[in-house]
Amino acid sequence: MRIGVISDLHIDNRKNPERLYASYLEHLSKLAEQHLLDCLAIAGDISNDSQLTLQFITDLEDHLPCPVRFVAGNHDLWTISEEEKNTQQIAGQLQADLHSLQNRPYILNDEWAMIGHSGWYDYSFGHHFTTHEQFKQKQYNGRTWKDHLYIDWKMTDDEVVEQSLIQLQSDLERIGNRQVILCLHMVATDAFIVPTPHPVFDYFNAFLGSKRYAEWIESHPSIRYIINGHVHYRKKFAKNGQTYICACLGNESEWQTSSLEKELQSAFQVIDLGNGRLL
Repeated sequence: MRIGVISDLHIDNRKNPERLYASYLEHLSKLAEQHLLDCLAIAGDISNDSQLTLQFITDLEDHLPCPVRFVAGNHDLWTISEEEKNTQQIAGQLQADLHSLQNRPYILNDEWAMIGHSGWYDYSFGHHFTTHEQFKQKQYNGRTWKDHLYIDWKMTDDEVVEQSLIQLQSDLERIGNRQVILCLHMVATDAFIVPTPHPVFDYFNAFLGSKRYAEWIESHPSIRYIINGHVHYRKKFAKNGQTYICACLGNESEWQTSSLEKELQSAFQVIDLGNGRLL
């Protein structure tokens, strides 16, 4: 069984997004066929609009020879055009979609299952020179973390992380003794944050994820693969039998080439469950 993995497509962050929509479908379909995928997992940040994200997921599965599963990223949760931020409502709509992994574990076979969550951040990756209250402002050196403008959970960021861990634990308990692929948009390990010292990310690393996820993951050895997104890296490493994968397409300005097809191929990862390895 082969599981394809990618994150941070940001399909509406490029020039002529309407024309390129079909290109994303075409190239991802080719990758699915090339690798003989049994499932494609997308770890969030498909677009800046929840309705566009849901439409893309539906259209993508129609083009692919396999099921598609996803978790929402922070961009998928944004409210940009409306004055009132309705994050809880958007999160509920995304979670209710049948392709969503959040609160909807996906049984792959008798031995494997996939669970997932958007995750969130609690400032634990931020540099110690900044106080918790300063991190709550999400503003530093003239820059603003845009979740501050477009997201309002009506609770603290720490509480959002706590709720996500409760949900993940519940989903883990629902799948029995299977081994697990965890799909989490936010970063679960400091190996994926921006290296410090850094003039900007000493502060903004605070909004990449939480150390609590790695602590939880390490306490559950049945979690064999951890898919992260959000930070726009393409990295992977293994630790104590658990493999962490960051397979982000990212923004065009971050690419090494100008080719969507080549960048998708570069970011794309395949987990071969039969051989227990990455292809």
